[in-house]
Amino acid sequence: MPHLKKQLQYFFEQEGPLSKRLPNYEPRLAQTQMSLAIADMLEAERGRLVVEAGTGTGKSLAYLAVALLMDAKVLISTATKTLQDQLFQKDLPLALDAIKDIQSTHKNVMLMKGRSNYLCLLKANDFRPTGDLLNAKSNQLLDRIQEFILHTKTGDRAEIEDMPDDSSYWSELNAKADTCLGQNCPLYSECHVTQMRQAAKNADVLIVNHSLLCADRNLRINTGSENDAAFAQIIPDMDLWIIDEAHAMTDIATRHFGVSISLYQIKILVRDFAKMLPFIPGSKQSLFRMAYEELSVLFTQLFLALSKSLEHADVAGLRSAIAENFRTLEIDLLSVQCDDSAKKTQVSSLNRRLTKIPAELHFMLSDTAKNVGYVTYMEGENMSQILTASPVDASQILSRALWSGSHSTVLTSATLAVNGKLNSFLQHSGFARQEKDGDEETVQQLILPTPFDFENQSAFYVPNNICPPADSDFQAQMENEIRFLISLSKGGTFLLFTSLRALNLTHQNLKSELEAEGLQVFKQGDAPKLELLREFTKADETFGGVLFATHSFWEGVDVQGKALRMVVIDKLPFRSPEDPILKARTEQMQSQGLSSFALLSLPEAALALKQGAGRLLRTRKDAGVVALLDNRIYQKPYGRVLLGTLPPMQKLRHRSHLKEFWDLKILPYFC
Repeated sequence: MPHLKKQLQYFFEQEGPLSKRLPNYEPRLAQTQMSLAIADMLEAERGRLVVEAGTGTGKSLAYLAVALLMDAKVLISTATKTLQDQLFQKDLPLALDAIKDIQSTHKNVMLMKGRSNYLCLLKANDFRPTGDLLNAKSNQLLDRIQEFILHTKTGDRAEIEDMPDDSSYWSELNAKADTCLGQNCPLYSECHVTQMRQAAKNADVLIVNHSLLCADRNLRINTGSENDAAFAQIIPDMDLWIIDEAHAMTDIATRHFGVSISLYQIKILVRDFAKMLPFIPGSKQSLFRMAYEELSVLFTQLFLALSKSLEHADVAGLRSAIAENFRTLEIDLLSVQCDDSAKKTQVSSLNRRLTKIPAELHFMLSDTAKNVGYVTYMEGENMSQILTASPVDASQILSRALWSGSHSTVLTSATLAVNGKLNSFLQHSGFARQEKDGDEETVQQLILPTPFDFENQSAFYVPNNICPPADSDFQAQMENEIRFLISLSKGGTFLLFTSLRALNLTHQNLKSELEAEGLQVFKQGDAPKLELLREFTKADETFGGVLFATHSFWEGVDVQGKALRMVVIDKLPFRSPEDPILKARTEQMQSQGLSSFALLSLPEAALALKQGAGRLLRTRKDAGVVALLDNRIYQKPYGRVLLGTLPPMQKLRHRSHLKEFWDLKILPYFC
């Protein structure tokens, strides 16, 4: 290990490998400290390290240097596919090139995503869509997809430029588990998912995302036979896990270790049954068709009843009718008359879903879910409605499923500490639960400050006279403040909202007015996220851009330079008290005599506010203002915790002071 530490120190030195490849390179003490801390942690068996590395630390290169120099297999997981691609395409090539100055050993590095991101070759063979002649954009996307099918080597949907996340075309093509035929598929050996799994076994460094990691662990826990378990192991065992953007892991695990059924899922199931109709004996076709067509109607009625109440009077009767339809379909599938091996394997896939969906429905709507610590709830609207059961306390599952292995683990993010302490994160992530021989294992902790000069390059503005968010005048006063702030920034502004309702209302009220001033106005959902960010950044070359967005733009967004100089947050980001998971966790904590606000809601809001504010400064040359239009941060006792969690920005309360700061401190950066 001493040899590794010397290599790491040289890697980050002023005259080291990085400096030769980065113009104007300056060593960052915190970056070297983080890298050496990981090396120190590796000296312990099953080492555990948590690092908060402030924005600008360069944490990606800090852990990549260790991963590429150490003699072991390393798993790196980050929060989203976008961040995963960014790590693989931007930071990794630089690190790999720099490592050549230290060692000649070639490292096999691989990017791996969830199976729904990959093309199913069997589905591609049957893909016969027709474009919408009235929609040129749809036709262009269809052309790109068909070109992708013909030429892709990886099957990764990321190769299709600007394809929406919810593309109906891709839902017909992806290799998701529900419709996968597994080893019975005639194209199994050529399958992109099969080849990805095989390649992963030989990887020295494997880059995944949190959703895939949780899905892999969930499958390992829930598979029965040894053969099933082997097939379920998407990710091979590795020696060191590095979990980047670790603050997001609890929420992602809550979703992935839960159970859900969507109306869209039922629509696809019904469609697949319809494809089998020609192979059902004529005498049974009428009842078979009636059974699967009724499924859509019954589930729609069930979801409508559940959206009103989980104890709605109609629920029991609808569940009974659904169960009867599933039994009819299961019996009729036994009569399929076909010698085609592909059709036979499709029947097997349908039978698997006929078993899985009723079992999940029973789990969610009986006392079983509650008895094992899950909460059941409805979310979404229309065809996006989903019935979900999620674990109330994800920390126990995380502790058992992710952190209990023999591997060493590093958890890192720019936002983990609340008021300078990591206690809340350690508790909710389950990382502090690790026990060995009856004793709690030591978790090494490190908080590294940002190298940015926040005090001179940024300000935190809260208008001193704005009314509380609950007041009827708040919307009008908020919009008035937004007008002032945008008149100051002349564009380059993110407007981040804590709810879609507030976003839509404010966008509706201000869009025409802002456009009349020559600004380009963008709204989350109008285009894919990356496309919106590209257009927002380009807008600053002309008239300036204003982006209306909500939670998905609060983190994992990197707009550098003058293009983003103002971040406006409408309210303190407390989760709605009606959120079913928060309600269940609140009840659980209150039953233990604990304060759910102090231990759950407040730390969560503090980190979310820190994430939102973190969109502003991304490099040493960035400057600007974060504005929060919520006076509670100064009026309520808990505001001290929220303020103490933010970077050391100048705190301003009056428009005149903000205008003065902008003219003296911010404008010079952009001249």
